[in-house]
Amino acid sequence: MKKLMTLLLIVLFFPVGIVFADDAFPFEGRIIYNTAKIYSTTEIFSLSQTELEDVTLRTLSLHEVVNINGESGDFYTLEIDGQTGYILKTLVINNNEKSPVKVLETNAEIAATCDLYKTTDDLTPIRSLEKGVKVRILNGFDNKREFTQISFQENGTIYTYYVKTSALKVKGVNYTTIIAVTTILAGISIALIIIKIVKPKPIIKDKK
Repeated sequence: MKKLMTLLLIVLFFPVGIVFADDAFPFEGRIIYNTAKIYSTTEIFSLSQTELEDVTLRTLSLHEVVNINGESGDFYTLEIDGQTGYILKTLVINNNEKSPVKVLETNAEIAATCDLYKTTDDLTPIRSLEKGVKVRILNGFDNKREFTQISFQENGTIYTYYVKTSALKVKGVNYTTIIAVTTILAGISIALIIIKIVKPKPIIKDKK
């Protein structure tokens, strides 16, 4: 009985070796605010706006997914361009958890079945995405860029990849259609110029 009481006291007052972890690292984290900054330091709370900009490594968008590899106080840690970055824990949730934003807010769709890429540095297709899938364009849309970063929701999980910009249909306008129409209009313009050049000029008779 005495040994049992001693054991209970040890467990109650000296819980050595008992660890309770909220997250197992590494894990995929999802941004739950419109913007979230990754800093090169955790000492950000006393910095001015200009100083904050100097220590900002990257700005992430709502629903963007990042690989979290550890924690440091109020921050999660992750690797950005070969160095350790820090992001506030309040801006991230585990990608397997239900988001406070119930449904991904989309602003485009896939116009034609296309390949997905993790980065634009390695163009090995991860998988494909079918025509008609609703997606969210991250970091703005520029039809002059070859690739655009997008997020889409599948079985309650949000994924972030790159796709060829030409595969996107934005606000009811298909980028591929824009190219086709532009080409047709350019062809018509050239044809009109040629007709104007080769068309014989009318003979003007001198008035006597």
